[in-house]
Amino acid sequence: MKSIKEFYARYERWWPVVFFLLGCAWDVWSMGPIDSAMGIVKQAVYLLVVGSVIGGELLAFAGKFKPSGFVAKIWRYEEEVVHFLLGSLLSECTLFFIKSSSLASSFMFLGLLVAIILINEFKRFQGGSGVAVRTALLAICCFAFFGYLIPLALGFVGIFPFLLALVAAAGAAYPLLRWLRKKAGEENQQLIKRQVLMPYGCTLAVILVLYMARLIPPVPLSVEFMGVYHEVKKEKGQYLLGYDPRGKSIFQNGEKVFYLRAGDRPYGFARVFSPSRFSDRVQMRWMYKDPRRGWITTDVIPMSIAGGRVEGFRGFSFKSHVEPGDWQIRVETTDSREMGRLSFSIESDASQEPREIQYEAQ
Repeated sequence: MKSIKEFYARYERWWPVVFFLLGCAWDVWSMGPIDSAMGIVKQAVYLLVVGSVIGGELLAFAGKFKPSGFVAKIWRYEEEVVHFLLGSLLSECTLFFIKSSSLASSFMFLGLLVAIILINEFKRFQGGSGVAVRTALLAICCFAFFGYLIPLALGFVGIFPFLLALVAAAGAAYPLLRWLRKKAGEENQQLIKRQVLMPYGCTLAVILVLYMARLIPPVPLSVEFMGVYHEVKKEKGQYLLGYDPRGKSIFQNGEKVFYLRAGDRPYGFARVFSPSRFSDRVQMRWMYKDPRRGWITTDVIPMSIAGGRVEGFRGFSFKSHVEPGDWQIRVETTDSREMGRLSFSIESDASQEPREIQYEAQ
């Protein structure tokens, strides 16, 4: 037992990081579908525990809480517990948000997550100062929780579900603030403001700014599959996607290079996941890189989606008039929040030889 305590004391500064990573690994391993009832309950419990422990940390720092007996034995590991639970919550949040967006559109939001996580590990932010950082992480986790729970309940995404999620995340902090103000005494009200109220409120304000800049991904929708093809047809409940093997790439579905002959039109195919009882619309944006003006939109084609199919909703669009060059297809919500993008090029094909078309099923 003594050797275990010595080992713990020797590497004590690293345990928060270890438990944070363990929380991430646990959640990646145990994570179910985004609309899993058990997963929603688990996250709610984690948020409640993290909020309670953060409140206890602040009261202990202010000298208003001193655990004793069995509680004291458990309390010595409070920082590890918080890091484990935050690691679990943030990993699930990050995975859901990555799935619901292209890397380009979610870079700023994910960068905010990574920055706060790294700041939390700096020595100067341990102890009392660390409460503010962990409160900011709690604010992100609360927003992420309501950010997908409310669209799941309403059955659609957009500004209204987002604002409800933001209000719900703000309201979730009210019981914690009320409890702290009651227990901490008048002399510590400024401490509560600096360590809890300001970091929590500022984090939600940053999230609002990111949303207005269209940098918050549209959870719970996600693009499971995208590709460009020469032909799309439906037979016996399946889509048959025809592609020219000359343009095939191992790095993406369909054709990376679309070889264009007279009469050809490229098809954009996408499979979009949406939870059960979910009904909304998405759109497929076709973009061409003009040599002088850069990327320009040539078409925006709407598609309806309905949840319940495990593999996701399937839809496609096509372009009748195209020219050689660089192209992109972006799958977006109706308010232009990007879920996925696919880049490809179109090259003229003057060959008169019969074209070989291979098919894959979706």
